[in-house]
Amino acid sequence: MGVCYIKPVTLSGFRDYLPGEAAVRQEIVRVFRETCELFGFVPLETPAVERWDILAKDRETLDVIIYNVQGSKEEGDGTKKGLRFDLTVPLSRVVAANPNLPRLFKRYQAGPVWRGERPQAGRYREFIQCDADIVGTRSPVADAELVRLMGRVFERLNIREYLVRINNRKILNGLPELAGFAGEHLPEVLRILDKLEKEGLPRITSALEESQFLSAPAAGRILEVLKVASGREQWLSALRDIFAGSGVAQEGIGELAEMGRMLVESGLPAENWTFDISIVRGLAYYTGPVFETTLLKCPEMGSVCSGGRYDSLTGVFGLNKPATGISLGLDRFYAALDRIQALPAAHAGPAAVVIAVDPGSLAVAGNLAADLRENQVRTTLYPESRVRDGLAYAKAAGARWALILGENEMTQGTVQVKDLATGEQKTVPRAQVGSVVGG
Repeated sequence: MGVCYIKPVTLSGFRDYLPGEAAVRQEIVRVFRETCELFGFVPLETPAVERWDILAKDRETLDVIIYNVQGSKEEGDGTKKGLRFDLTVPLSRVVAANPNLPRLFKRYQAGPVWRGERPQAGRYREFIQCDADIVGTRSPVADAELVRLMGRVFERLNIREYLVRINNRKILNGLPELAGFAGEHLPEVLRILDKLEKEGLPRITSALEESQFLSAPAAGRILEVLKVASGREQWLSALRDIFAGSGVAQEGIGELAEMGRMLVESGLPAENWTFDISIVRGLAYYTGPVFETTLLKCPEMGSVCSGGRYDSLTGVFGLNKPATGISLGLDRFYAALDRIQALPAAHAGPAAVVIAVDPGSLAVAGNLAADLRENQVRTTLYPESRVRDGLAYAKAAGARWALILGENEMTQGTVQVKDLATGEQKTVPRAQVGSVVGG
């Protein structure tokens, strides 16, 4: 009877990232973390598994996408558990459970989350989110700082052609008062507006005019708002006039005006941000400014970085803590950069490979490798005394240098240094090897 082997495949919606890809992803996360710390954010880590009632509290629409965790027999407490689907709900739990945190709490976190959704281009069932949040203030200055933070991340990754589109849910909350329809129908109206970019104004116009809960004048007033489209100062002025009788909308417009002033002063280039009435985002989630970021060379990937203000989320824990946050979806971001050939440079393997000609040279070769590592040179000691195989490994690993040690080299205190990029090989005194390969 033959051996039955297991097929080495991943589950649908999950994927491996091989070393070259993983190195690039880690480089993006490194830049994100360093930029967050530059802006005064502190790190936070939370468990992958949370109580089900925390994940699903007042979020029934998300129950179908949360991964259920069975747990072990040893637990035996009957507590229903699930994998986290974002990093924001765990943050809210941490804030509620730790009253001694600073009143103004700026945190960042990068880690995997899981959602049982249908996989799409750049969207998987397991993916990495890079989040930054500010808890404890309602000031639009905090929202502006998050937008500037992500702009700085993009700049450090040499990405200049991007656009952050910003709106405020308070403006949209003024639509019932403006158009004269029942507030209970606002979510339905916003679902229609949320499709504007994908379906275009003509189809959205038809959807509004054909809706059973909007009169023709009401649909017309909403369309008047949509025609303002996007902009900055003139956009704000136009909306002030349109929403002249709505206090909540005027409040939202004022917050965007303050954000705009802060973004200008922070140095975010004018071509990289705008106000846009079509940005809606989570209907039961966001309470103020909302933002989405698109790579202009890859608009088909949609938003690669988004967020907004969620002042009510901590309320499920009996806590009234305002908060705002932004999230970079690493997998979609990576896919978009790959598509436009803009991935940052990153090297996953060694810079140098030390190869012993014979078994008697292995110990000295190991000592040379240790010295190079002390000088911050990424170094692999080839574990066998096979020069041809060692050179093949060095080339396959993408190393720049092959360092060859034999009996003659040990006697003379030298090393054969081969530049794998040019093929040039020369004899170098051992004391100078570090300056040659690490320079």
